[in-house]
Amino acid sequence: MACVLLVDDDAGVRETCGVILRQAGWKVDAVGTGRRALASLKRRPCDLLLLDLKLPDMTGLDMLDQARQQGWTGPAILVTGYPSLDSSVQALRLGAADYLAKPVFGDALLAAVRRGLGETRSVGLTTATGASPAAEPAVVEEPGPGLRLREELLTVADGLALWLDSMQRVVSAPRDVPTVGRWAALLKCSDATVYAWCRTVELEAKASLNLARVLRAVRCARQRRGEPARYLAVSNRNTAARLLARAGLEPGRVPTMDEVLTRQTFVRDPQAVVALRVRLREGDRITEDLDAPGGTPSVTG
Repeated sequence: MACVLLVDDDAGVRETCGVILRQAGWKVDAVGTGRRALASLKRRPCDLLLLDLKLPDMTGLDMLDQARQQGWTGPAILVTGYPSLDSSVQALRLGAADYLAKPVFGDALLAAVRRGLGETRSVGLTTATGASPAAEPAVVEEPGPGLRLREELLTVADGLALWLDSMQRVVSAPRDVPTVGRWAALLKCSDATVYAWCRTVELEAKASLNLARVLRAVRCARQRRGEPARYLAVSNRNTAARLLARAGLEPGRVPTMDEVLTRQTFVRDPQAVVALRVRLREGDRITEDLDAPGGTPSVTG
């Protein structure tokens, strides 16, 4: 069984990619920094390195260069939200097998890893019988309906996981995130990547962002007192009022985030709303009681 070392500082990306690759029959080790990746390679060399170009302690190119100096000679795939000719050329010089622009999930991720490992199979998900196609020599041109459905579900799950993580990042951000560009910067990716994540689950990026902004404003108002509008980076009071009205906020009262999710009209997909409600309840960084009875403070100004 081939082993893939996944290096990305985003826990959501590590989790999502890890699920996809393990379902395909590969062993996956996942770390969040270049130093941990280098240490992992010393302990147990992997068959393929899948790493983000931007890491908290070094670039993916630096990490790959140091891995080569350590004597690791396996294939590497670099992934980035900011593709450029310069970094792609450097990646190829270091012997990278592929250079991909985010988001890379589902079929695209599986195909890239197969190419890197020198495999030719077109389907890598575990079959209904439990056998891994990675152990079968035949090329599968037309997967059966059950397998195709599972691939589609994985693809949607990928997008939903990323959407939920990006929404939680905004809700727990220290400052308001007024634009998709600022949202992308918070997530350390490009605007196009954010739009792609939202399209995967058929949700509008701007509407999603505005919902997350209102949830953040309500969270801050409940924790620090005052009007939610104070925590929106909007200079025009009417604009702020319209934004809050779309979330069902009433003057003089700060609702719970659960009430906002029930009343808001930004995101109309009920499954996405339910998933977001669960994510916010479970999030370690968001401790507000979403459904606390009698816990709604009045606005004190």
